[in-house]
Amino acid sequence: MRTFYSFCFLIFCLYSNAQFSKGYAPSHWSTYLTPGSNGSVNATGAPNSITLTGSDGTSATNMDVDYTITALATGVFSFNWSYHTNDQAADPSWDPAGVIINGSFNQLTNDVGTVDQSGTFSTSVTAGTTIGFRVRAIDNLEGTATLSISSFSPPGGILPIILTSFEGQKQNNEVRLDWSSSLETNFSHFIVERSGGATNFSALQTVSANASHHYELIDEHPLPGRNFYRLKMVDNDGSVAYSKTIAVEMGNLVQQASVWPNPTTGDVIVRIDATTVLTETLTIINSAGATVFKQEMILRRGTNENQINLSAVPKGMYFIQLQTAGTTIKIIKQ
Repeated sequence: MRTFYSFCFLIFCLYSNAQFSKGYAPSHWSTYLTPGSNGSVNATGAPNSITLTGSDGTSATNMDVDYTITALATGVFSFNWSYHTNDQAADPSWDPAGVIINGSFNQLTNDVGTVDQSGTFSTSVTAGTTIGFRVRAIDNLEGTATLSISSFSPPGGILPIILTSFEGQKQNNEVRLDWSSSLETNFSHFIVERSGGATNFSALQTVSANASHHYELIDEHPLPGRNFYRLKMVDNDGSVAYSKTIAVEMGNLVQQASVWPNPTTGDVIVRIDATTVLTETLTIINSAGATVFKQEMILRRGTNENQINLSAVPKGMYFIQLQTAGTTIKIIKQ
């Protein structure tokens, strides 16, 4: 009898890790609506199911309702789906629905099918992949469509940590990141990763596990514009999981950049007005795309001037590129 109860308990634990729960609970997912969309996501059916309702507004086209999350581990994710369109033409081609993998929309519905459709989906993904669902209103008129997801099985197995919060905020010209966990089993460390476009993340800093389960990190030199952050969580056995991705808007760290004299016969002065201390990479390329000069500069807050001697380069057209500022200035050497 004890063996039977142990078996039942094991089945319960496995089932409770599936569906929209724990690391894949609705609070960890992100909802995105195309500006102008009036669609929605209903997660009240979680952990068993969620439902996306498409947009039906004015005359704007391609209004999306997206529901996404970062895959916490490598593995197979699968789900059952059911779809219904209320389009007055009874035509599902105006309201396609499907799955999102790293920003790519893979349509599940059949454009020439009926107003009610259903099926199953399964694929393998790696840890850090963005996965999710979408309902798109191509005409944004004549009725909504719904996509319901059930029997969701997330990729990966048992997570090394339960993350309870992860937040970021701008503080002057820096970014403060705060996070905490409720459980760390055989856990080793975090790797804080940053990206300027929610893809191609790079490691920012490693933070070791501590007994308090509360953590803080200051990004002293954030990127201009929007910064995306996520946590790579590493277990003692080397297995990893990823947090959700958060964004912090910094605005422009470089307010203005100019070059004079232009045209020039020799020296030029590059003037950069910065809102904070930062490292700027200045590159000069010729009209063929070849680099003729490259320099890293430490900018102080306020106006910075840097003199560059171009007397040795041939006459012609050149481009000064400022990497952090995202600025390109054309100059003429006479």
